[in-house]
Amino acid sequence: AGMTIDIIIRNARILDGSGAPAFEGDIEIDDGRIRSVGSATATARRWVPRLRPFSVNSTSGQVV
Repeated sequence: AGMTIDIIIRNARILDGSGAPAFEGDIEIDDGRIRSVGSATATARRWVPRLRPFSVNSTSGQVV
């Protein structure tokens, strides 16, 4: 069986801070930290559709 994480945000608009254009993908969050960006492969305890903007601290990986 695959890994289980806390939350998957599906079809998020992702800006990685590099100056590259935004792209759509999934974000896997576990224990308050981003674990994966791109295509989610884990099973989530909860999943969240893209509802509203939020920010991520790219240095620490903390969701704010």
